Order: sequence, then structure tokens, then C-alpha cells
Amino acid sequence: MGLAIWSTLEKGIAQTTLEFKISLIRPITPATGLIKAEGIVLNRGRRIGIADGRITDQNGRLLAHGTTTCLILTLMRHRQPRRNWRCPRIQIRLNSIIEPAALVATDILKVM
Repeated sequence: MGLAIWSTLEKGIAQTTLEFKISLIRPITPATGLIKAEGIVLNRGRRIGIADGRITDQNGRLLAHGTTTCLILTLMRHRQPRRNWRCPRIQIRLNSIIEPAALVATDILKVM
């Protein structure tokens, strides 16, 4: 579903999941055979995208259904430091938008 939103974005634009809900309707086992998964963009605005996803079997029976809401982001460009650079500005960019209060070891600390 997130890839359905991603397919509508221009270069330099990204997305992350704000929320999702999945309903598993029938079990998927080796006996199920080939399955088909499709994601459809229901709405895409400037900041939010909503998509719907379905998994069906060869006979068209619904196996799972889900929806997602995605936040659309502009990627940061790396800037070169100025020549007469005296006092650095420090910016912390979090890996997770969903849990911004929790800093983890993979967070990025960069001096601009």
C-alpha cells in the first residue's frame, strides 16, 4: 500500500506510514496457490496520502484487506558549510517519525 503512494511521488519526495490497518480474512497456506496483491491510491494530497490494499487468491476470493495513511515528506539536501563558519548549528534528525521522543543509537547527529 505504501508503494502505491510512493509510485505517485516525484524525485526528492518520500513517504512514511502514519497508520495502517490490516484485516486477515482467510488463511494463506501453501495450498492457497498463487495470490495477487494490489494497492490502490484512494487520495493523495500535498502532505497526506491514503491507499487501500487487497490480497486475493486465483479464484478472486479476498484473503486480506488493509488501508494506510502516509505522510509525504520533502527530502533534506546536504548543504556545504560556509567559509566563515564560526558557531555551528546542530540538528538531530530522527529515524522514526512515529516515535519522535525516543532517540535510538542510529539517529543522525550532523553539524550544519
